[in-house]
Amino acid sequence: MKIREIMTANVFTLSSDRHADLAEDVMNWQRIRHIPIVNGAEMLVGLVTHRDILSATIRAVQQYDETSRESLRHVPIESIMQKKVITVAPDTDVREAASMMIDKKIGCLPVVQNDKLVGIVTEADFLKLAWEVLP
Repeated sequence: MKIREIMTANVFTLSSDRHADLAEDVMNWQRIRHIPIVNGAEMLVGLVTHRDILSATIRAVQQYDETSRESLRHVPIESIMQKKVITVAPDTDVREAASMMIDKKIGCLPVVQNDKLVGIVTEADFLKLAWEVLP
């Protein structure tokens, strides 16, 4: 089985010139924990996770002496995003991708083809797969 069969193709993305408050809003609105960061050509340039938002919130509240929501307005996504992102291709074997996530202790793998983001596979996608194949 290939990643393209279990990945989420309609991915919520943001550009690196936005701020962390918007990333938090999108995560809460869509109930997701990972947002790929792309440039104008949909090329992956980074990844923001829920954990990145939590860390940024703590630092920003201390620095700006505002509520967590207000303080995130000052935090550019570019300053908190992970820039070295492990990715997979759509034809990557599902077992290989799962092994990568387990070994690296990561919760998602952006799916990239021809340098462009085409999807994302998360722990939830693997849980859904397990649910479908279990008797």
